[in-house]
Amino acid sequence: MRGLSFAVVAGNLGRDPEVRSLKSGQTMANLVVAVSRKDKEGDDKVDWITVRCFGKTAETCQKYLSKGDSVLVVGRVCSRSVEDNGYTKNVMEIVGSRVHFINTKKKIENAGGEEEALF
Repeated sequence: MRGLSFAVVAGNLGRDPEVRSLKSGQTMANLVVAVSRKDKEGDDKVDWITVRCFGKTAETCQKYLSKGDSVLVVGRVCSRSVEDNGYTKNVMEIVGSRVHFINTKKKIENAGGEEEALF
């Protein structure tokens, strides 16, 4: 039996969202989130977490997010195999089901004109 892996990640985008359409016609966005932490010696370290979003969430991320923006992502941890220069490597990433915009450079408005920061 396989267990579900649940993840919550908060950090800043290391680059603009990379968005593309899949063969199925669905939109996918790759986000790279920088998460700061302290190591055993107390030095600052940064972990780079890859997040994949799909559908409306991906489209909204493309529209409103850019490098440096702060986000909180809720999703599930998954792994996949990737071919790289003839080698197969396993990649761990988060498939984001919710992306909370904490601090963005672009103003977000809903139909009522109020700020909306959850997609």
